[in-house]
Amino acid sequence: VVDKSALQAAVKKAKKTYAKSKYTAASWSAYDKALKKAQSVLANESATQKEVDNALSGLKKAISGLKAALLKGDQIMVKGVVYKVTDAKAKEVTALKPQSKKSKSLTIGETVKIKNVTCKVVSISPSAFTGMKSLTKVTIAKNVKTIGSKAFYNDTKLKSIKISSSSVKSIGKYAFKGIAKNATIDVPN
Repeated sequence: VVDKSALQAAVKKAKKTYAKSKYTAASWSAYDKALKKAQSVLANESATQKEVDNALSGLKKAISGLKAALLKGDQIMVKGVVYKVTDAKAKEVTALKPQSKKSKSLTIGETVKIKNVTCKVVSISPSAFTGMKSLTKVTIAKNVKTIGSKAFYNDTKLKSIKISSSSVKSIGKYAFKGIAKNATIDVPN
């Protein structure tokens, strides 16, 4: 007697659990192929136990091989800064906020890796680092094109800002209002 119960349970669970939109195309393709094979084996009344076992093994392997797709809104924290995906297709993120409002120094990175995808840091969100009373130094990497309004508003001790980007297209209203009176902003020539 061929026992298909484990394969039936795995197929049922897989169909309820996984959604195509959440995984990379390549990993989903392998999963979908394994799921269809498992369903075919379940439908085959003359399937052998070896075929059932192989289909179950193949489905489990495909499930473990699913790789999460980069989605708009995904976040990651890197070196004290939380980044958020703003455009998954273009692989772009914004510096959203600090891990801690008590940080003394921040570096807005050039790129960050989210779900094994390298994304460009292209902006600093509005009010991202507002009111950081201990912040004295900020370094902004070269890919940043937009600095949101009030990004560093009222960071009263912020006295050293290094902007490595020569392609900043916009700096929002009051982005640096209320920083230290003797602050220096170093920009590329």
